[in-house]
Amino acid sequence: MRGNLSSRGIFRNTMNYITLVLLCAVAATAQSTGARSTGVNSAQNPSEQRTARYFETLRKSPPQQLAFLLKMPKGGDLHNHLSGSIYAESYIQWAADNGLCINNQTMALPATRSDCDPKSDQLPASAALTNSVLYRQMVDAWSMRNWQLSGQSGHDHFFDAFGRFGPATYNQTGRMIAEASSRAARFLSTVIIHKHSPLTGHLSMWRTATTTT
Repeated sequence: MRGNLSSRGIFRNTMNYITLVLLCAVAATAQSTGARSTGVNSAQNPSEQRTARYFETLRKSPPQQLAFLLKMPKGGDLHNHLSGSIYAESYIQWAADNGLCINNQTMALPATRSDCDPKSDQLPASAALTNSVLYRQMVDAWSMRNWQLSGQSGHDHFFDAFGRFGPATYNQTGRMIAEASSRAARFLSTVIIHKHSPLTGHLSMWRTATTTT
């Protein structure tokens, strides 16, 4: 008889404990849901809470969201491949400045300097500055713009682009660091670590601190 009472007591205590845990879980879930609905976390300081509430008011306005995020301080770009950070338009200008040629079939710059022949496939890269069709073709070939129309997968188009514009990067390390770092500063990144070797083409570390003020 005493054994039966003990079993009932254990069962009753166990059920009470389970009920208490469930009630706590429901209360915590309700509190978390309420915080998410307002965008406010009780652990945030008053400034963070004001910012969170303001951001919630922008959720239905993509232009306002973009303006908000552009002004928000960023962290750092810790794995930045320098040659992949430069806009195709810059490479076109540098190729033109250096008298390089462009194969108008493959949209690739020859690995070795050669004489350009407008009557063949080897056009002066400078021709793109006055030929809008060629210019657009080079931008598409040297970037991910319109890659869906290239007949390649995104992966293949991305990696093939480096081989197409490669010669335009020669002796341009200073310009490349300046362009990538300037862009990072405009987007309020505090640190950018470039990976580039101007001598071997292999990866090495370049660290550039940018300013947010």
